[in-house]
Amino acid sequence: MDDKMRALIGMGVAFATGALSSFEEHVKNAKEHGAKAEELNDVLVISRAVKLTGSMEMDSFADGCINRSPKTQLKILTTSNAACDCGPEGCC
Repeated sequence: MDDKMRALIGMGVAFATGALSSFEEHVKNAKEHGAKAEELNDVLVISRAVKLTGSMEMDSFADGCINRSPKTQLKILTTSNAACDCGPEGCC
């Protein structure tokens, strides 16, 4: 993996986790290694989607935990039994 790709991935992870100083550093590194504005914006689009999806899933999970009967067991997720019901193999 080249340095530009490493910086772009770091940028996306930093955005999704809310690590401000890390995000700023990875953007700087990505630019220094030749990342164009379009590439930086593509990373933001993906990172925003990941962060939003994670927030929505956490909200739903938290509601379920609060409203779950004490006798109900937490469903263990596997790639063949995804929580999002996105298909037989799942994406989660």
